[in-house]
Amino acid sequence: MLYEDIAEQTKSTAMLLQLSKNSSNIRQLLENEVLIGALARILYDDWKKSFDLATNITSIFLNFSFYNDFHPILAHYKIGTACLQITEYELKRWDIWKKEISIDYSSEQRKWIIAIRKQQILISVCLNLLLNMTEDIKVEVKLVSRKIVALLLKCLSDRNACLELLLVSVNFLLKLSLFGENVKEMKNHRIVELLATLFPIKNDSLRHVVIRLLFNLSFDSDLRNQMVASGIVSQVAPFLEDNETCVNLLYQLSINNDAKAMITFTDTIQVLMRYLLSNQATDVMKAILINIALEKRNAQLICGQEGQGLDLLIELVYEQKDLLILKILRNIASHSGPSQSMFNKWVPRLLHSATKSQENGEIDYFSNWFNLECLRIVSQLDSVNWLSLINEFSLIEWIKQKLNPDTVNEYEDDSALQVLCLVIILCGTMARQLEAARLLVPLADYFTELLSAQQEDDEMVMQIVYVFYTIIIHEELSESLMGGSAQVGAYLLDLMHDSNAPISAICDRALTIIAERSEEWSRKMDIERFRWHNAQWLEMITANGDILGDSAQSDSSDIFSDVLGAEDLLDDTFLNADFNNQLEYDF
Repeated sequence: MLYEDIAEQTKSTAMLLQLSKNSSNIRQLLENEVLIGALARILYDDWKKSFDLATNITSIFLNFSFYNDFHPILAHYKIGTACLQITEYELKRWDIWKKEISIDYSSEQRKWIIAIRKQQILISVCLNLLLNMTEDIKVEVKLVSRKIVALLLKCLSDRNACLELLLVSVNFLLKLSLFGENVKEMKNHRIVELLATLFPIKNDSLRHVVIRLLFNLSFDSDLRNQMVASGIVSQVAPFLEDNETCVNLLYQLSINNDAKAMITFTDTIQVLMRYLLSNQATDVMKAILINIALEKRNAQLICGQEGQGLDLLIELVYEQKDLLILKILRNIASHSGPSQSMFNKWVPRLLHSATKSQENGEIDYFSNWFNLECLRIVSQLDSVNWLSLINEFSLIEWIKQKLNPDTVNEYEDDSALQVLCLVIILCGTMARQLEAARLLVPLADYFTELLSAQQEDDEMVMQIVYVFYTIIIHEELSESLMGGSAQVGAYLLDLMHDSNAPISAICDRALTIIAERSEEWSRKMDIERFRWHNAQWLEMITANGDILGDSAQSDSSDIFSDVLGAEDLLDDTFLNADFNNQLEYDF
């Protein structure tokens, strides 16, 4: 029957296909070399003549391909090559037929639709066979070199394609996405845009494999951003409870700031909070809450209108001693406004945890980190009455102990330095309130000694300078800070031109405030700025012995009296006149 007309060949191959579905018949069929040779020949010669015939034969070989032991036989008859050629040809013909359908409104349109349906089934069988054969990595490499990625993505260009074709295409891409080179190729062919058009996906199997593929792709930052821009967040959020991969994907997307805002308008927070409060939340679920709590509206939703959500979280923290939940609270506390004021009744308990020492002097790693997170939370709260807390917990003495030079010299590990930095951040928060800032002024010597010792640590320097800045904002305290023995002004002048932009900016802001209140400091700032902008010229003059300078804080003769025209150089009128004169000669 295999040597007769197409109809008989189709009928006989259909019978053989039924036999090949029974695993007990596979080996006997493959051992018949004449039969396999005939099927391979017909596939090569006549596949264009009948979709049914081509589908039957490729389906027979597909059943063989489920067994790795038989892959060499398929390779011997070049079945993989034949399937790839069929796929390439039919995809080109598919494009032509789709155009025909779009302009043909006659009774022939139904025939076109049926033909495309059969075509898609044939392509899906061929791709399934090729997918099975990629168990051999060498075959996969060959297929990639033959542009299989582009072919698979072309199969996804029509969301109305048959389910079998969409499933095998996405599964194939999922396997290929394990290699960075393939992900780059997929990115070039706009894979996220194509996958986004498939949503909403009604079929559970297809939706599951699409989400798995998106998760693999989400480790590329560009593709992750494209997913957010394509609205994937709102598509996957409803399936959090049904699919673990969906949770993992949403975590990846929650890294993006726009995704955090989009999650606000889904049920994600309600679902995650329900899991969290019922002790069913995974670490990934908690991590999603950590990320999205950085968005102010999400933080407010987590807290609830009356703060009941926040209360439940804090109670859960002390019940379970969960560091991840503490990180959620830390991110909520970073927002000013109503959500931060909800912490007020919990601050004493958090502060007690942050400041307590280990019993018997023993080091408990977990407790140290727990206390550290509590300190991170309270160091962000500026809505509480810090004066009463300072008195209740003897915070000034505790801060002195942490800032004591002898204690600082003993800090060797990163966690101890983190504590020190957080203590300084706490001081900066406290100093925003006048009465609390007044109690911090006597600690200026501690801060300047620490500044000198940790001058290579930009974060530490930044936080210390910020403490000075917050104290200087209070007019009645600025003079006592700047005029004390700590020489705060000298440090600020020195750091005004620091290579770290945020440090130099905050020093400049602090000194500007002081200069507005003091003519002496205004003049010192002018001198320092003059020295900075003319450093090269001053160095040259000094080398020639024409000018003897000292630091801006020196009591020696004023640099302006030694530099001819220095007053004019700092005068805006002089600068504008010089600029205008230059314009007159420019042409």
